[in-house]
Amino acid sequence: MPPQPGRPFDYTRENIRGSVPAEAGVYWLRTNDGVAYIGESNNLQRRLFEHAEKDPLRFQYDTVRSYCERYDLVNYPWRSPKWMAHKIENTELSLYEDRFGRLPPLNQKRNNHRTDVLESVIETVYREGKNWWP
Repeated sequence: MPPQPGRPFDYTRENIRGSVPAEAGVYWLRTNDGVAYIGESNNLQRRLFEHAEKDPLRFQYDTVRSYCERYDLVNYPWRSPKWMAHKIENTELSLYEDRFGRLPPLNQKRNNHRTDVLESVIETVYREGKNWWP
């Protein structure tokens, strides 16, 4: 679920510019009723600016800059921040759906990027020490 320490930022361009990196990651848009949308982007700042232009007074947001670095990049150097963002977004949507029986109101569908299949194949090859790079 969304990061807990602190509270969501007010949804202003100044707050976004000052606190959100132009890097890959996961974000949560919140209303007074709770989480309204879970998404990922390869540029969090740009994506939140896009949401802000649509309805700046409607949302607060949470982001986790280092959330895409949960796995040890020394052990898993083949995992990109974009890949991790897909994986985390799918996990967060599953947790939300398990808890509330539906996706967040503004997530009309799940983005199934199937990172699990690629992860399984690459982990097997990497673990066995085979040179699979062309």
